[in-house]
Amino acid sequence: MIKKVKNEKENKCANINKYKNSIKILSSENIAITLISLVITIILLIILAGIVINISIGENGLFKKAKYAKNEYLNAQSKEEEELNELYKQLGVTENLPENTKETQAGTTVKLPSKWEKYTPAYVTNEKGQEVISSKKVSSVYAVSAGNGETVPIPYGFYYVGGNLGSGVVISDNKEDKNKYAGESDVPNGVKVENGKFVDILKGNQFVFIPCTQSEYHKTNWANGKQGNVSGVSDCYWGIEISTLELAQIKKYEGFYVGRYEAGLPTSQDGFTGENAFESALSTTSSTLVGGSTQYNSTKIPISKAGREPWNFIDYNNSWASAQKMYTTHSVQSGLITGTQWDVMLNKIVSIDETKNLTDSKTWGNYALGETFNYTGKTAEYNKADNKLYGYGEIEENKTKMNNSNKLLTTGASEHNKAYNLYDVAGNLYEWTEESAVISSSLETLATNRIVRGGSFVNTSNSTPAIMRAGNLLGTSSNYFNGFRTVLYII
Repeated sequence: MIKKVKNEKENKCANINKYKNSIKILSSENIAITLISLVITIILLIILAGIVINISIGENGLFKKAKYAKNEYLNAQSKEEEELNELYKQLGVTENLPENTKETQAGTTVKLPSKWEKYTPAYVTNEKGQEVISSKKVSSVYAVSAGNGETVPIPYGFYYVGGNLGSGVVISDNKEDKNKYAGESDVPNGVKVENGKFVDILKGNQFVFIPCTQSEYHKTNWANGKQGNVSGVSDCYWGIEISTLELAQIKKYEGFYVGRYEAGLPTSQDGFTGENAFESALSTTSSTLVGGSTQYNSTKIPISKAGREPWNFIDYNNSWASAQKMYTTHSVQSGLITGTQWDVMLNKIVSIDETKNLTDSKTWGNYALGETFNYTGKTAEYNKADNKLYGYGEIEENKTKMNNSNKLLTTGASEHNKAYNLYDVAGNLYEWTEESAVISSSLETLATNRIVRGGSFVNTSNSTPAIMRAGNLLGTSSNYFNGFRTVLYII
């Protein structure tokens, strides 16, 4: 019995020792695993710390990027301030210019009328040397003498060429044209012919200032106008709205600028390349167009120079968009001529020269039935028999355009078709305006039709004179006898 108890005790002790040894082995293994995990964790933390440090302060680190971004912001801010200051410098009002008098030479930059000034925020340095925002006197125009004490607003980016308020002040967007005909009332068309090609005497796009007061700025019902009633001339009802952009310009500057010529095709001849350029589809006598042309009926930048093929086969929508595209600057925004502007322009023409008849415009327009006159330029001739317009040939100098002939002329081709230093207001091409046609005399419901003015080279001078409103055309229609003219809005 004693032996049995002794054996059981020895067995228990052996099991306990065995268990202890097992625990020691397991503990050693766990300690080894824990140490390995710790080492791996530390290594990973070191790697991550290196990555974070590299991201933060490395070659392309966050700190450097933040510093770079800050510098870029400061540089951009400095550049913006420089650009603003340069703009203020360009548009700034110069105080020490001479007063305009009757003795002041035409083309002289003179003191700006206070009415044309405005104030804008500007960066200035205060007495402590700090840059602060204040205000600066600026203007979208500078004042030029047109002679005899006449002061004309010239938008920045444009230059006085010649003419006066009695004959039509001409400006250009090319500095080479500055004062080329200063002091002369009549400004030539601006091109000459050398070796059978047109050469520009005036390099830039040209516009004519139409002066008028607020009371003069309105539409005219020509059927009951100053030159008598014309059957059919105003049988098209028309919208009476006038945009605030028009009125603001008239109120401040008492006048507006209108394109001197019908819009000309943008071609590579005038430096237009890439997307904007396209050659005339009527460049040879063998080519013909009838109806419409997809190539012509698009939105591009027009030209207002002499010796260009007038832009026809274009609908109202693309005429409007193309006119808008011509200029968008700090001084001006271009647009399509409106019905009001057309009427004011005609009123100015006849107030200066009563021989320019508005009810039969044969003495100053290009019509199929009108007058015989001489021209220098190219022609495209319409053939009624096959309803086709045959393309432009070579330039013809001092050529006679016979009455009862359907010839479309290049812009500014004849002094016969000139009034107030403007060309082809009467005849040549009908011109789209922003004016809407309406479907009833109540003027309540606007139609989708748009109004064209002035008659064309296939019409008669007495049935479609300069005052003519034709409103039977959809804004999406295009044909060989419709073109357009651009105007400027001084901002």
